[in-house]
Amino acid sequence: MEGFVAESSLTLEEASEKPRSPIAEGEVWGKEWQYAWMFGTVQLPEKAEGQRIVMSLEPGGESTLFVNGKAFGTKRAEWVTVPHHYLVDQTLTKCAHAGDTFEVAMEVYAGHALPRSEFGNCAVGYVFPEEEDGIYGEPIQAKMGRCTYGTWNEEAYQLWLDGQMLYEIMEKADQNSLRVELIEAGLMRMAEVLDLEQPYEQRLAAYREAREMLSGLMQAKNGSSAPEMYAIGNSHLDVCWLWPLEETRRKTARTFAQQLRLMEEYPEYRYLQSQPVLYELCKQNYPELYERIKAKIADGQWIAEGAMWVEPDTNMSSGEALIRQFLYGKRYFQEEFGIDSKICW
Repeated sequence: MEGFVAESSLTLEEASEKPRSPIAEGEVWGKEWQYAWMFGTVQLPEKAEGQRIVMSLEPGGESTLFVNGKAFGTKRAEWVTVPHHYLVDQTLTKCAHAGDTFEVAMEVYAGHALPRSEFGNCAVGYVFPEEEDGIYGEPIQAKMGRCTYGTWNEEAYQLWLDGQMLYEIMEKADQNSLRVELIEAGLMRMAEVLDLEQPYEQRLAAYREAREMLSGLMQAKNGSSAPEMYAIGNSHLDVCWLWPLEETRRKTARTFAQQLRLMEEYPEYRYLQSQPVLYELCKQNYPELYERIKAKIADGQWIAEGAMWVEPDTNMSSGEALIRQFLYGKRYFQEEFGIDSKICW
């Protein structure tokens, strides 16, 4: 990767014209509140032919990603408990062709220490770069990690998902239940026959056989009187919380582009996004991405709902303020997307 530390907000086009220097693995860059722009090129070799190619990115902070000039998604912060999406979400191509080239750009946030609470945890409220020392925790420093790419093994991933799901059910359910006993026995049988030391092609077949062994457990249902539930995606983005407003603007690109790619991957997936203020930030700063969102809204896969301009505090706000939240929020949904918002989010 090559790049530079930015002292002010830049567009991708502006950043692309700036001088760059190599950023080596392990190199410490930037200070709190600063950004770095990083650029790299992926050119696929012959052995990538026909494969799904993913990136593994460790630039040192939460990042807004661009691939071939378009908003692509995000490299999340490091506090996520199960970080498998760091890889699966970063798919460059589902079917590679030898010689394909991808230009990758990242706008990386160095981060900042969070305000300290008298109770020992992170405090809530605004954060300001100019505050005096002592209000925030220990300063942090961003460090460049290893950025690479490789082929994705979907069979192994699906087996891991099945096994992890069953294991977590086994841990949480009634330990004296028949369900727990059956899951434990099924996982033990799979572990006894799954040979992970075979050559690659045979190992792929073993993954498929192992999933078949677990299929009965994965298809188990609750009783016929249980309620039927549906799940849709949602991203709650605080507009002003523990980061500057400029960071919220970048979060719209990170989050929204990522969701669009998930919709392409999974046509049955539905996603709800509230807060017209976020749509407007995206429209002003990432117009190409905004047009892609509007197309998905028209298709019904992206659900634009929420009624209120921003997800507000409802205890401190006056009645007049809340009424105007509905007035401006519902009007935006109607004028931009032709939607009469019915849900208060």
